[in-house]
Amino acid sequence: MEKYHRSRYTISNVLLNIITLIAFDYDLESLSQTDSYNLRKAFNDFIHYANQFVLLTAIPLWLGKLILTLNWKYQQASGIMKRYVMNVISEE
Repeated sequence: MEKYHRSRYTISNVLLNIITLIAFDYDLESLSQTDSYNLRKAFNDFIHYANQFVLLTAIPLWLGKLILTLNWKYQQASGIMKRYVMNVISEE
């Protein structure tokens, strides 16, 4: 199980690197270790909680949005990612 978790984490990191390079021409390796860890953890949390409702297709979209709005980990991850994106945009 641990091997699966590590490979999933690695895939998420690669995906995040690709997105930031393509969308913002920004290298995440230039961040400090703490900032990089926080952003990667926020991205993984965001994907994890969003996927929970994508996989539960039996619930209405409005209910999924409501649940995500009330999920504090999802909201925290979303806020962290928004701050990093705004910082990248303002640096350009």
